[in-house]
Amino acid sequence: MKSKGHLVSTANSGEQALKAIQSEPFDLVFLDLHMPNVNGIETLSQIRMKKKDLPVILVTAYLEDETLKEAEKLGISGLFPKEGSFEKLTSMMEVALRTHQQP
Repeated sequence: MKSKGHLVSTANSGEQALKAIQSEPFDLVFLDLHMPNVNGIETLSQIRMKKKDLPVILVTAYLEDETLKEAEKLGISGLFPKEGSFEKLTSMMEVALRTHQQP
């Protein structure tokens, strides 16, 4: 994403991501489902308590139907498989940002 001119921040855990989201404005979050301590669904749930409209794209190597249903209820902007292409990721990001910027 840096090569496309975007500012990028990373977090190694759900806790770090939540702290960053609370202290800095973000336009979009890519969130892995499988993280240490606080998993992606728990992190997404906590994001939604503070930032209801922040676009979140889930990133995962595998996904169970029940987890997907829970994520959709919490409001995700997309689901990106880890084996997906950079072009697909970029496209998904652009759609999420355009959708989010609409009044």
